[in-house]
Amino acid sequence: MIVNLADTEQQVKLDLLGDTPGNTELWRLDRRQNPEKADVFDFPGDGKLSLPAQSFSLFIIDS
Repeated sequence: MIVNLADTEQQVKLDLLGDTPGNTELWRLDRRQNPEKADVFDFPGDGKLSLPAQSFSLFIIDS
């Protein structure tokens, strides 16, 4: 889980050891969105993630 307490969107890099992750579920709670359904995406190879302002992001990564 990654928390962004800032009032602006933040770009972060998450380095993972081992194999490149596959499908990733993203559960996000922010000012505009309650976590009703997970978004599924391929984890970016460069590990760069965008975090909306004042948000909680839970990434569930397949290994």
